[in-house]
Amino acid sequence: MGYDYTDPVLKNFIQRTDNGRICVVDVDGLAGNQLLGFGVAKACVRWLGPYRSLFFSSLAKQGEPDIQKYFSFVELYFLAKWMKRAFLEHAWKVIDSTLFERFRHPQ
Repeated sequence: MGYDYTDPVLKNFIQRTDNGRICVVDVDGLAGNQLLGFGVAKACVRWLGPYRSLFFSSLAKQGEPDIQKYFSFVELYFLAKWMKRAFLEHAWKVIDSTLFERFRHPQ
């Protein structure tokens, strides 16, 4: 648990021209007391999926905490929370039960 960026949509990031670093422009997405990796799980569903292994290897190279050990739980938690919210808000087009299939038969 700790601080996590919970709104990692592409429009919320910019790349600095002076040093090439990626910066977040929507600080409202920074939330305390969050399950670490929640934002990564959201990004994986939205756009990070194909770059997932590259992302985790980059984290490891930088000496960041290894969230990969428990990331399946974080993903399941994120999906359950997201689908529940979509259901309660009647956002039927967002609800996709197939996203849970890989958790039924883990490898």
